[in-house]
Amino acid sequence: MTILNLPPKKTSSPQVLNERHGERLFWATFFGVAFLLGCLADVNVVRARFLGFEAPPCIVETLFGSHNLCPGFGLTRSTSLAIQGQWSLAWGLNPGGILIAFVLMGGFFLYFMALVRGGFTQKMLFVKRVGRNLFLGAVLAPWCCRVFIQ
Repeated sequence: MTILNLPPKKTSSPQVLNERHGERLFWATFFGVAFLLGCLADVNVVRARFLGFEAPPCIVETLFGSHNLCPGFGLTRSTSLAIQGQWSLAWGLNPGGILIAFVLMGGFFLYFMALVRGGFTQKMLFVKRVGRNLFLGAVLAPWCCRVFIQ
């Protein structure tokens, strides 16, 4: 007769739960603050100012002399314009900004609900994965179009 040595059941200690709670709080705050900054930004097609500070120039454009090489060129301004409801200007700068505005809003609500519930449900984890992929697509798809079509 053999006795199976099964590992003990993993139970989450209060410290681990608090760390996860802290992580959810961090991300809920991050998404909320990013969305709020987008609302408060002074943005036009040429520049963006956040709380009175000028946004830094694009590093890729500075180094290589062409904004076509930068996957996120115009994304910050486009996202801020989309959050402020200026859809046509946002689309003209970088179409991915509109999608990122929705990802920011959705990310805030997702992590806020995870804080309230004490964790993620399976559906919430699925939405989290979809949001991550949408963010990546919002950055890369306009860049690919700009590089390969022009």
